[in-house]
This record gives sequence, C-alpha cells and structure tokens, in this order.
Amino acid sequence: METTQILIVDDEPDVMKIAAFDLQKLGYGVLTAVSGQEALDLLRDNKPNLVLMDIVLKGRMDGIEAAKQIRSGFNIPVVYLTAHTDDKMLDRAKITGPFGYIIKPFSERDLRVAIEIALYKAKMENHLKSLAEKLERSNRELRSSKASFHNIVEKNADGTIVVDKNGIVRFVNPAAEVLFGHKADEILGEPFGFPVLAGEVEAIEVDIVRSSGENGVGEMRTVKIEWESEPAYLVSIRDITKRKRAEEAYNRELKT
Repeated sequence: METTQILIVDDEPDVMKIAAFDLQKLGYGVLTAVSGQEALDLLRDNKPNLVLMDIVLKGRMDGIEAAKQIRSGFNIPVVYLTAHTDDKMLDRAKITGPFGYIIKPFSERDLRVAIEIALYKAKMENHLKSLAEKLERSNRELRSSKASFHNIVEKNADGTIVVDKNGIVRFVNPAAEVLFGHKADEILGEPFGFPVLAGEVEAIEVDIVRSSGENGVGEMRTVKIEWESEPAYLVSIRDITKRKRAEEAYNRELKT
C-alpha cells in the first residue's frame, strides 16, 4: 500500500519543522515548499494526496493564489494553515474550495483530524465525479444506440412499432405509417390495435390498411425489449397482401 503524501507549503521554519515531524509520526510521507511558486514547480514532478497551505506567504503569490492554481491545474485537495482570521482574507480563501482549515498553533491531533476529514472528502468527491462520468457515458451510449435504432428502422421496409407495457404506441416508422394509412402523430400515444404475444407465437396475421385505403394482410412478429428503461415490445409487421392473394387464387384454381 502506497504511503499518503502530504505537501506542506509554509515559509516559517518552525511551523514547517513541527508539521513535518507530526505528519511523519502519523505515517504520512512529507514534501515541503516555502513559497507558492516552489510548490507549483514541485507538483510538476510529484502528485501528493493533499496540500497543507499557509494562507500568508511571502512573495508575489500568497497561499490563496497558490491554492487556486493547485486546484485548477492539479486537482489536489488543499487544507489551509492560518494564524489569521481576517474576514476579507477568509472570503478569498473560500472561493478556492478548501477541504478544511487548521489554525496555528496546532496540535498533532488537529493535523490528524483535519487531514483525515479532507482525504475522506476528496475520496468522496472523486467517487461522485467518477459516477457522474459513468452516467454521462451511459447517456451518450444510450443516445447513440437510440440514434442507431432510429437510423435502422426509419429505412426498414417492414412496419416497425414500439408498444409499451400498457399497450400504448411509443414509436412508429414510416413503413408503419404506410401500412396503417395514418401519420405517426395520429398513432403515437394511442392503444395498439392488435394483441401483443411476444414469445408465444412465431407470427400472426393481422388486417392492415394501406395509405391508399385498401385493405391488406400483414404478418406480425413481436419481441420483448426495453424502451426508456421500461419493459416494452418491438413489433414488426410485413405486408404479405400479394402473397396471400396469390395463395388464395392458387387455392381457388385447385378447387375448380
């Protein structure tokens, strides 16, 4: 198991020495920097699990600006070390999204509690981000699969209909519009007029009406699917009118 690394950024030697000693005693690995710029330079080659950042640092970059760049550039949680409670400075610090504060002078217990809480919060934040990314990937895949489904069935010569578990029509392709002689918006949301027998029979014959108004015969097959996370049925209807008429004509000839 890898040792948790803590970067201490403080320009007071005594504070640095005490913090480093306490952290090592608690079993953490320690990195140190005395300025914001030195901390940023160090992070190019190292990625500690957490940064203890003194709010007030000498030089052009104070601890708040350094923390801001660390969070945006390296996504490492920051806990502030401070002996100052100036409201204006704390308001600036809050904007950087710190994972906690440790008030100087501090004890070993103060360090341990603040760090454990901050590491736990960071772990949960990363977990939630991971879940959000997985959800977004799933949504993208779902949108992609739906797009593929629509692309395929829109060009399908057979009538294709999606019927939900309550028997309501949820999707109609152009071929189905032709078969039933109605536009999709006249069919969507309406009860499906045929029994849905998924898995019970291979196919059933149903009466259909072409867009011309003529009656015909369709061969209907049904399979169970999931539509918008709910059980549903995918119904395919093929126009077999010509075949049926030919069979009927052939049977009449046999009888004469």
